[in-house]
Amino acid sequence: IEKVRKALKDKMTSAFEKSFVGKTIEKGQVAKYILKKIDSCQQTAEIQDYYVLTLEHILPQNPDKKWRNFYKKNGVKEKDLEQYMDDLTNRLGNLTLLLEKMNEKAKNQFFTKKRDEFYKKSKLAINKGLQASSIWASGSIKTREELFFDKAKDIWKIDFS
Repeated sequence: IEKVRKALKDKMTSAFEKSFVGKTIEKGQVAKYILKKIDSCQQTAEIQDYYVLTLEHILPQNPDKKWRNFYKKNGVKEKDLEQYMDDLTNRLGNLTLLLEKMNEKAKNQFFTKKRDEFYKKSKLAINKGLQASSIWASGSIKTREELFFDKAKDIWKIDFS
């Protein structure tokens, strides 16, 4: 019975983790809901109104030349560049929440500018980890998704033991 229980636990953990690590979320309202829940469970200061927050793509939906050059310098081939960025854009780890005015200004800016001018000013717990990042690439996104997965297990009270 213990072997069956362990196999079932491993399968459930894996399935749930796949919904956070490597997952593309096309529906903005779903992404906002998940991010709000994750943020609220980490929050030390009270956020009055999550409804004034908008969904921010860290790697933007329309990345500028600076983003493209960064990825090319870091080993992404020109022929693979569009697909690489498309694969990352709507991943949960690439998404965050910002006040609408901040988001409008952040838009397509390069990561370090967004980090220094917007994420560091944000009061949201989910943006605190972004403040310490020096680059933004697939590894950063995956690491963030893994952190979200750990929080999600607590939020949705999923105990795989």
